[in-house]
Amino acid sequence: MMLGTIPAAMGAGRSGIRRLIGSGFLGAEAVFARASRATSFDASSLLSDVAADVPRFPGTARRLMIEGARTNGVRNPRAEGGAPGTLGAGGSAPSNWTLGVGSTGLLPVISYGTENGLPYLQLDVSGVPTGTSSVDVFCDTTSAIAAAPSQSLVFSAFLKLHAGSLAGVATDNRVQFYNSVPTFLSDTGASATWGGGGLGTSRFQHPVTAVADTAFVRSRLRFNLTSGVAVSFTVRMAAPAFETGAFASSPILPPALMVAAATRAADILTASVAALFPAGAGTLLWSGTIPQAAPAGVEQILAQLDAGSDSNRIRLRNAAGGLTLVADFIAGGVAAGTLTLGSMVAGVPFKVALAWSGTGLSGLLAGGTVQTASATAPAGLTTLRFGNNVAGASGLFGEVASASALSYRAGDASLSTLLGALS
Repeated sequence: MMLGTIPAAMGAGRSGIRRLIGSGFLGAEAVFARASRATSFDASSLLSDVAADVPRFPGTARRLMIEGARTNGVRNPRAEGGAPGTLGAGGSAPSNWTLGVGSTGLLPVISYGTENGLPYLQLDVSGVPTGTSSVDVFCDTTSAIAAAPSQSLVFSAFLKLHAGSLAGVATDNRVQFYNSVPTFLSDTGASATWGGGGLGTSRFQHPVTAVADTAFVRSRLRFNLTSGVAVSFTVRMAAPAFETGAFASSPILPPALMVAAATRAADILTASVAALFPAGAGTLLWSGTIPQAAPAGVEQILAQLDAGSDSNRIRLRNAAGGLTLVADFIAGGVAAGTLTLGSMVAGVPFKVALAWSGTGLSGLLAGGTVQTASATAPAGLTTLRFGNNVAGASGLFGEVASASALSYRAGDASLSTLLGALS
């Protein structure tokens, strides 16, 4: 917050602004918790482990990352337990992984290492195939990763073309669905994308919806080779993941040498309503970015004030199924005073303000027009909560650059000036 510009926007005699979130820090009133370790890329694109209850400020922007809980069903995303060398001649796949070469007649040379903090499997494939077939990579077994019919799932992995060329080599990923036996049901494919820079900058995502009778899923990354056509390429694959959701979250890895599915708990950031808004009115200034649209049927909470349940709250959210910012009161589970503030662009930083009192609320998405509604605010609110609802079902999965609170409802005409001063 550019504090030197704030007093004029407040008006004569106004005070009480609190900085809650800033670049690389949290204000004294903000309380952060996360019940597990997590990962984060630093300013040099190096992935590091972050201890439980420690906030993450990734990249050069140092915005606060807030994500909901997720589990990576792949049990060995660190690619541990394999041996370097030519496949079948000393070289072997990681534990729970399978490498296949079909009738190509080519045996990949396997190696292991770490790039950008990501432990990877490397495959060197060179020569002239004697048959038209494929080199396949399966990163788990057919009955390890549980799923359910109609469930939204996403497979992801960091993929890099490290050397050589994939010209003439069609690469795709297929998510395979199995029943409880497990018997193969069907699969769905997507062209794999390979980065050429740092491994940590080239993440492939493949969202799918599970078919009827699905009990398990797995992925198959395939390199399609043609008989008699020479190939020479070196690829790296790191941190494969299967998550429940429409998009991938930050990399989820179990501790080293632990071959098991791993869960990252939700990031939880709260502050006391009584301390910030003692008169029952207030203004919240928020800036940040959301990398993706909200999935169908799932809203993304930027911030809310509640009393320990989602039945009574003041809510600022990215509405389900899109990129539209909406604010409202909810009392007894019924929404009132709904404001549609406008649309943002996925991955592009934006600023938004919400001001309220006992009789109504106002909001502004920077660059838009102030929206105002009269409604009775829910009573007895105790907690300002960032990035999720009480139920934990509305994770932001985004980054907050700055958030500040004013202890009164700012006038509609001042909201644009206040947002202009927000870093």
